[in-house]
Amino acid sequence: MGTSEKIGILLLDMGEPPEYNERTYYSFRSYVEALVNIGFVDKKVLKEDKGTILQKRENLFPYDSTAGPELVDAWLKPHKEKASTSRKKKGHPSILPQLVDSYSYLKAKGPGKGEPDFYEMYGFEVCRRWQLMRGFSPYYHQALKVKEHVKKMLEKKFEDKIAVRFAYGQDPVPHEKEQTPDVVIKNLVKKDKISHLLVAEHMNIFSDVTTTLYLRKMVEDALKEIKSRIPVSYINQLGENEAMNMGLIAKVSDELKILPERSKVMIALSNHGLPPAKVGDYDGSKDSYHENAEKVFQVAKNKITQTVKRKGRLEVVQVFVRQMARGFENDTKVLTPKRALNMAVSRGYNYYIDIPYEMPADGVHVLVKLRQSYGIDPPKWNASYETNFPYKSLKAKITSAHFYPEYRTQAYYMEIWNVLDGLLA
Repeated sequence: MGTSEKIGILLLDMGEPPEYNERTYYSFRSYVEALVNIGFVDKKVLKEDKGTILQKRENLFPYDSTAGPELVDAWLKPHKEKASTSRKKKGHPSILPQLVDSYSYLKAKGPGKGEPDFYEMYGFEVCRRWQLMRGFSPYYHQALKVKEHVKKMLEKKFEDKIAVRFAYGQDPVPHEKEQTPDVVIKNLVKKDKISHLLVAEHMNIFSDVTTTLYLRKMVEDALKEIKSRIPVSYINQLGENEAMNMGLIAKVSDELKILPERSKVMIALSNHGLPPAKVGDYDGSKDSYHENAEKVFQVAKNKITQTVKRKGRLEVVQVFVRQMARGFENDTKVLTPKRALNMAVSRGYNYYIDIPYEMPADGVHVLVKLRQSYGIDPPKWNASYETNFPYKSLKAKITSAHFYPEYRTQAYYMEIWNVLDGLLA
């Protein structure tokens, strides 16, 4: 590589907007649109467009004492026009919201005219999930701190040999700064004059549906759009990195320190999960996620059992969020949260601790979906994003996903360095 050439480093994240609003509606829409494009969601859902779908504000904002019965659209704008009413059809994909049995709509008019009803309904469902988080997700800000530290470390080490930028599949704060891959990559190529692009996904476990067919496709499409042929390199998933496991061991040790030394403890390392069966036209059984998740879990489990020493019995299991374990129902080797709890009870454990180690921060998956899988609905947590709850003879706990960020920062930096070192040689 010539001395004047520069490497662009894209710190790429799935992205999770802190809020759901009229601006982030399109951020969330971009992801579900990708699911439709790969066949994960049947394209037939896009055919229906009645006009503008409306829901009662009080259904969307149950924790807001000022929320009244007024009708709002998916962009949260109120409507007082006379609306029609329709009952949801049977057989709608499960991704559609279960807010009410019927909904209102403005026939063939309003901001939803020309927008498939499916996307508007999905927007309402996302809004409902965000309200279960009291209207705010901490994911973006927690994950951003790690990326900012990695950026500083890289710039300190490599100075003007690199250009480091952030990008997101779901643009988190589009009203403040556009950070979609197409916008960021265009600037890296045309303004920073990079000659090579290094893509570093901020993810513990890679999958085809979210990594290859979503984030990496966005990168490839962005380069095609500007007719750039610069080479692209990718880092390895973070979950296998030694520093990540050091952070996990430190977290496990912290949790065990506050328990009686001779108590029997089950540690559940919880995963996002992906159905190992057909979802729409997408064959989830062939997705690389399953192999990658197993690889990361086995490394983590071995590190914990070899490193953590205590007098009481300790078992480490892998757990998958209920709705993402579809197809696993008859497989007793695969644990959903409730199944894991019952197994812990049957084996005589005193304590059960779920550490959401796949996700890089606390967000809708950990705070809402994971807790709902344990039967905690509406979901709840304390100021530290932890949930303690009794289950039969167990004392159970779900920890925060955001633990020991300094280890995650080191792992992220190391995986980037592993690729960057060869490019700069």
